[in-house]
Amino acid sequence: MRVDRCFRTSFYLSLAWACACMAYVAALDYPWEVFLAAVPLGLLLGVAYLVEGRWSLSVWVSNVLAVAVAALAGIYFARYFAQGAHRIDADWPLRLLPHMSFWLVVMMVLKCFRPKQVGDYWVIYGMGLLAVGLGCLLESDFPLGLLLAGYAFTSVWSLSLFYLQREHWRTQRPAAVPQPSSPAPPVPWRYAGLGQAVRRCLLACAMAALLFVVTPRHLGLGWEENLLRSSQMQSGLGDSTLDLNRTGSLRLSQEVAFEVDADLPDGQPKLDLNPEQRWRRNILNHYEAGRWSYVPRGGAEGKRNRPPPTGDAPGNPDGSLPDLGDGQFYLKYTFAGRLRWQLILADPLVLPAVGSPVVFLLDSEPTPVPAVRYADGELRFPLRRRHGLYRSYRQVTAPLPEPDLGPPVNVDEGQLDSYRLLPALSGLRERTGEMLNKLVERGRLSGDDIAVDGQGRLPDDRHERVARALENYLAQSGEYTYTLELRRKDATVDPVVDFLVNVKEGHCARYASALTAMLRTQGVPARVVLGFRGADPVGDGQYVVRQSHAHSWVEVLVQRPGPDGLPRRHWLTLDPTPGEEVALRDLSAWGRFWRAVSHTGGEFWRNFVTDYNSRQQEALWRRLTTGFGLGPAFGPLLLGLMVGGLLLVGVVVWRRRGRPVAAPLAAAAFYMRLLRIAARHCRLRPTPAQTPLEFAAALAEALRQRGCRTWEDFPRRVAELYYRVRFAGLPLPEAERLEIERRLGEFEAAVSRRPLWSASVENPTAAS
Repeated sequence: MRVDRCFRTSFYLSLAWACACMAYVAALDYPWEVFLAAVPLGLLLGVAYLVEGRWSLSVWVSNVLAVAVAALAGIYFARYFAQGAHRIDADWPLRLLPHMSFWLVVMMVLKCFRPKQVGDYWVIYGMGLLAVGLGCLLESDFPLGLLLAGYAFTSVWSLSLFYLQREHWRTQRPAAVPQPSSPAPPVPWRYAGLGQAVRRCLLACAMAALLFVVTPRHLGLGWEENLLRSSQMQSGLGDSTLDLNRTGSLRLSQEVAFEVDADLPDGQPKLDLNPEQRWRRNILNHYEAGRWSYVPRGGAEGKRNRPPPTGDAPGNPDGSLPDLGDGQFYLKYTFAGRLRWQLILADPLVLPAVGSPVVFLLDSEPTPVPAVRYADGELRFPLRRRHGLYRSYRQVTAPLPEPDLGPPVNVDEGQLDSYRLLPALSGLRERTGEMLNKLVERGRLSGDDIAVDGQGRLPDDRHERVARALENYLAQSGEYTYTLELRRKDATVDPVVDFLVNVKEGHCARYASALTAMLRTQGVPARVVLGFRGADPVGDGQYVVRQSHAHSWVEVLVQRPGPDGLPRRHWLTLDPTPGEEVALRDLSAWGRFWRAVSHTGGEFWRNFVTDYNSRQQEALWRRLTTGFGLGPAFGPLLLGLMVGGLLLVGVVVWRRRGRPVAAPLAAAAFYMRLLRIAARHCRLRPTPAQTPLEFAAALAEALRQRGCRTWEDFPRRVAELYYRVRFAGLPLPEAERLEIERRLGEFEAAVSRRPLWSASVENPTAAS
């Protein structure tokens, strides 16, 4: 394959990968806008590929188009600021990046139609690299990693061919890129240079991986956290409310929300923490206009006081936690940012006798401070320290006989009413009745189970059966499915009713809200809980909980007989969100395969690339030093050896850049002889960054200055023959080889008679 055709293909492929990286990131927030823009821009890029070297816009027309695009971009951003002026804050430059990347891609495609010099190709390469950099700044998930790998390979391939194509242009007309008047030489590598590109790309990735491993890590928060804070559709818990009116694509953030250290009573790390462990943050008991929030009892009259606690545990001076019996373990929570008054705790809460602390606050206090237990079973910061900021605290917990059933709680009638209260939602009671009747028909419930009293409430002893039946219907019936694409079909009805009747798909917040609302229509006390589900182990009993683990579930107040036979109230945890098997039920075999690959690849990418932290780095060095039989003190020595080896490889590669490649060394021996003559008699050597043609021009200038004009064109002739042998793979015929050897002898004799060596001969390219 000819060099020019192969280079053109690789060049536009690298641009296509760059555009794909940027389009993927932008599509996460603006899917329809990206889809509408990708089609015309993709067609224009294909047209530019087809007409490359055959037709181009004039400089004047291209400048006019550039001014027009700049004007359109100015109008677009002016409207953006005019419509969203209320959102201008400290993070507004970060929110502009996806919009700026679109106009960057437009300018890059437009520049492909301009007449191009060698420098123009470098500018376009830089624009593609900038687009990829913006994409990596805005997102860091596994699919983008695959796109980044494709861009890296095509870029290395294209740059390798660009070197050959540039030298071919310079053999014809060094000043500018010529029109293809003479056929370009073939690519000197097998398979159009793909093998060369693979080897070079793997070498670059290996060096980058080594640098990534040895570079010191930190746990600080960077640009991505600011982006996540500024976005309104990111997974995680940004506030203490739940708004069901929002629509759009929900993005899963892989930022670390907090870290947990799990220890057993004997001090050994707990390695078997439940991978589905729930971490409760706050409860929501009030629903209005599609929005869940927490309103304490008395809040309707404007009072902000909390329910009276059942007992404020005294702070133990030694900071000891109670003994919960067999199976207990300790959890220490650490937050990157300081936590305010809400506690995040392992669910369900295991509460000892009143007056015995279950959580100790560690930071910002001279002595440990216990949390306060309230009548509804919640643990919160002490009232007098509500405005304090804490970064870490400890909790003691233990497994319960029923993992989803909390300990007994004392909830008075006033609080019960706050968990039954629901505004009149047209169509909700009717939809709940239809679902209950369907469950009766299927034998999941009996007619007595759904019989209500005179107040329209189910008896207390029926709460659990009805709640579990509704939970199972939402999660397992197949009528409702899970998705992160949040949408509405009928904006005139309440979001919960719209979800249950029309949309029938959504994420955990939709399902938790729907089950809570349906139970309240039957007089069953229920509430929504915001928190997290799951944790990623990082070794030695340490776990990280990410924003992508954010989850919502439901707690229902049910009755169980106590040890004395009297009924006791407990909070029962229910999770109506469909599981993975329901989400994969309608997928093909290829769809399941891709889901498995993306999940495994995403875990690897997250653990070893995007979230690789100082703890993992320390564990890696510990394993390396142990594997080599070295002590911890030899860690810096091993690090120095690795860095030194990396620098040595870099120096060797850099030194070899200026040397001719040895791949037909015997056929190109005449050029090596020219270099020896220039070094011996002219004291002129090529610099590492100097091409053969540039060195030939420098040698010709030296010959011209010393009055040896007869031979000033000879170095260029030798360099062109070298290009033909080295890059086109066309060995010299025997007669031509003998002729060039004879001419080299005459050239050496001529320059040896002139005292060029006695004066300082300057290499103009090196000097510049």
